[in-house]
Amino acid sequence: MNVVKAIRDYVSKMVRVANGMKVLLMDQDTTGIVSLVFSQSEILQEEVYLFERLEVENRDIMAHLKACVLVRPTEENIAHLKRELRTPKYGEYYLFFTGGLSNQQLEALASADEHEVVAEVQEYYADYYAVNPDTWTVNVPFCMSSKTSDWPSKLQRITDGIAACCLSLKVLPHIRYQKGSDLASQVAQSVKFSLQLMQTDDERRVKSTGPWMLGARRDNPPLLLIIDRAEDPVTPIMTAWTYQAMVHQLIGISNNRVNMSHVPGVRDDMKQVVLSHIQDPFFKQNMYKDFGDLGVSIKQMVEQFQEQSKYQKSVNTMEDIKRFVEDYPEFKKMSGNVSKHVAVMMELQRQVQRRRLLDVSELEQSMACDHDKTAAADNLMRMLTDNTKDGAQVPPITKEDALRLVMLFSLRYEAEGTSELERFLTVLQQRFEFTAQELSVIKLLRHYAGERVRSQSVPLFQNKHWLGSLGGSLKKGLVGVTNIFMQHKPHLDALLTQLHEGKLNERDFPYMVGSSGKEKPTEVMIFVVGGVTYEEAAHIASLNAGNDRGCTYLLGGTSILSPYSFLKDLEAYGDVLQGR
Repeated sequence: MNVVKAIRDYVSKMVRVANGMKVLLMDQDTTGIVSLVFSQSEILQEEVYLFERLEVENRDIMAHLKACVLVRPTEENIAHLKRELRTPKYGEYYLFFTGGLSNQQLEALASADEHEVVAEVQEYYADYYAVNPDTWTVNVPFCMSSKTSDWPSKLQRITDGIAACCLSLKVLPHIRYQKGSDLASQVAQSVKFSLQLMQTDDERRVKSTGPWMLGARRDNPPLLLIIDRAEDPVTPIMTAWTYQAMVHQLIGISNNRVNMSHVPGVRDDMKQVVLSHIQDPFFKQNMYKDFGDLGVSIKQMVEQFQEQSKYQKSVNTMEDIKRFVEDYPEFKKMSGNVSKHVAVMMELQRQVQRRRLLDVSELEQSMACDHDKTAAADNLMRMLTDNTKDGAQVPPITKEDALRLVMLFSLRYEAEGTSELERFLTVLQQRFEFTAQELSVIKLLRHYAGERVRSQSVPLFQNKHWLGSLGGSLKKGLVGVTNIFMQHKPHLDALLTQLHEGKLNERDFPYMVGSSGKEKPTEVMIFVVGGVTYEEAAHIASLNAGNDRGCTYLLGGTSILSPYSFLKDLEAYGDVLQGR
């Protein structure tokens, strides 16, 4: 279940349908979807010479070009296409839609094609963002409540994305969902209805004769598990330590692009960099490594580059000159890659030190993995108020990290930490200058994802002593990051473990489609309404790499979260509760 391959296959087939020079016309969504899995240079090799947005009207007329159009089948896009076809700017049009067209939409397009420039119309289900091979999203922010005016449109977008993912992978899964979540229930019901419609129209929609086509009956079909982000509010606020997750949390990733323009002293050519597992072999090999192992890998890469530099400097004969000219493009590419990862690593290191994230994370791990409230309260108060460590002065933790720690404490000790929480709120107001409005996110977090909301059959907090599993050996990397900072596992791990063992409670997670069979599912698709994190993506990748359970996992979500975006969602959730 490789979603990157699925989207790449669609795009490759699409641009090869039309021979000769062509332009690629897309909308806002499909532009992002394609850019995640293809570089511009790759598509140029398929004779695609222009990339344009369908909604832009003032484009030049180029009748010698053929247009490959990839858009979502929205009414807005249909209107743009009708306008385009009435006054065509290109010689031929090959129309590809990411979902099913209604008969009314087809008739409207046929009527607009007065110049008979449409050569082909097809449905290619590239209607989701393939972030990693086993992680995808529909890029829909704020999905914490169904009581918003735009929820129906968000629900439709989510449904379209899940259905497209199933169609692109040619699977018809059984569906389980989190019964206690209104959001998960609505999504499961909507997906069930959508897939049933597609199943009845299978022969037209899926041009496959293989055993994976929709409608093909399998003794052990894949499983789609739909859950609510409220089931695990802890992972989005924890400090991340794997490469991809750290970059997103501390700098920010948007469609593989990282904005480094705010980094002190950064070179002009490093202000915007791309981190793509498709284009960048180093990133592909290290995107899930922890910070310590990453430092070792970057050190090795720099040493390899230094050796290569010595080799390049040796130009004495004509043979040397010929070799240099042949190798120079690869050498220059290697130089840029080394500079990029060193620059990113230096910024991560700067923020880890500036924000004292090693100290912050150690406290986070102890609270998440140990139920000792007294020790947690003492350590947290010391972290908030004491700027000394081992007798030396240290900078205070940041306002953002102080809030995250108190939020975690409020969740961990919800039933018994009331008096301590009041003291922490006072410290946040007096020492960190939080307003009462800013601190309301702590109460909102408990309202959104408190104990009364979460399913009780799979506890969020596993009571274990966080140092007990270390066995006396610490794995240390370049900057001293040890596995004490990786003790907490996303709640997905507990859910998937119970699912694998056949113990996932059917009362809390009933079937919307299908029923429990004799065999365990060997393919599981998880979709999180409210968003997923890159730490969860790293955990899914680890499960797939090990394959100890004989099962392949695919993670999807409404968006990719960071602590910052999660807090913004909580603020919006507060607005909804207050009717704003």
